[in-house]
Amino acid sequence: MHPSSRALSKILPRAAVPESSIIAPMALPTISRAKQPTVIDKLLAKKKTAMEAGRPYPQNLRLETFQDVRASWQGIGKDLRRELKLLAREK
Repeated sequence: MHPSSRALSKILPRAAVPESSIIAPMALPTISRAKQPTVIDKLLAKKKTAMEAGRPYPQNLRLETFQDVRASWQGIGKDLRRELKLLAREK
């Protein structure tokens, strides 16, 4: 008769295992978005280096930064605010 996997394993209560042998699960690495430059920052840097080198930068590329100020959302209904903020946020 062959032993089953259930017969080979033995389940111990947590109290029977010493604290030093309990291994905590490894935390998942989090990606910090604050360290990564945004697309606007990259384009502004590219524009600055082009201007310093004397190369013309295309006039049809308009770069604007979005300021999420509470006062700018005052006149908009609460149901539309979330949708508009998601659309305005850079992906």
